[in-house]
Amino acid sequence: MADETIASADEEADELFGDDINENADSNVTQTEKEDLEISANDMPSKDDTNLRKASLDNTDDDGTPLNEGSFKNDIAGDDLDVPGAEEDDEDEEIGEEDEENNDYSLGGDNHDDTPSDNF
Repeated sequence: MADETIASADEEADELFGDDINENADSNVTQTEKEDLEISANDMPSKDDTNLRKASLDNTDDDGTPLNEGSFKNDIAGDDLDVPGAEEDDEDEEIGEEDEENNDYSLGGDNHDDTPSDNF
């Protein structure tokens, strides 16, 4: 027969990792502190992560014209950038399954010469 010992909840620390979040409106935690806590909880502390989080896009181009792109603050993927051919993307690209080699811009090399075609 195996040795079985009954333990109480406090001995097993059942409530040790409970949610003790106090979202009181009178809290003195600033928005900057909340953002820092969010970053520290979700990011691995590497030099690349730190540089990426601090990176931002220019607000104007070389001529001083305002740009319409957002910043890296919340969206680090650059989904809001204007990319030629993006309208040809489909749902498969979102999950990495698109067959880009069959798109017109991918056929025939850099100069689009010798575009292969089926002669059936």
